[in-house]
Amino acid sequence: MKIALFTTFATLGMLLLLVTINDQATQLSERYELQSANSSQNKTENGYRWQAATFRGLKIGQATIDEVLSILGKPKWIGPEADQDQSKPNPTLYYSFEGGGEFPGKVAVLVDSKSKKVMQIRNIPEKLSKEEAIRHFGTDYVISKYEFCPDIDATTAPVYPDPNGPLVRIEYRKRGIVLDLDDDKTIGEIAYVKDIQVLASKEDCKKTQKKR
Repeated sequence: MKIALFTTFATLGMLLLLVTINDQATQLSERYELQSANSSQNKTENGYRWQAATFRGLKIGQATIDEVLSILGKPKWIGPEADQDQSKPNPTLYYSFEGGGEFPGKVAVLVDSKSKKVMQIRNIPEKLSKEEAIRHFGTDYVISKYEFCPDIDATTAPVYPDPNGPLVRIEYRKRGIVLDLDDDKTIGEIAYVKDIQVLASKEDCKKTQKKR
């Protein structure tokens, strides 16, 4: 009888040990997968997987302002782009058009004043919901949240990834398209880019401040 009880307790002990080991292995596996996912996400946010956008046949980073004008016509306004250091030589130029984008609304073209090449094109839609935008552009997107670096003017401040950040973007990285999502779930701006400038973390804000 004693031998039978001892055998039963020993068997139960082994079973409990196996369950514990299995749980720990599962937790380690899940932790590894999470770390791998975070690592991959960080690489993507730092711009490793971005590809240059094409807007109406204009390849961002390659097309020139002359090509833009041949498609969009005469701009309503031309001047230096506001979000930059105005004292720097060869400032970025801002060309404003009344229309010509994928959605009704103004179009802005940012041009390198030295090379005359297009750096970015923005479509500011008059009214576009998140759902309508996704139906148009497709489902191959990621949603990213960013925070502005502190102690820098919010209109020009660099950003870094933050899961609780106020800046929400719908990103089509393989096509170089970025949609800014406003608080009311409408799209405030559609940007066609070559890549995006995002700091790796908040710690990099200090380095940026020293350069300014």
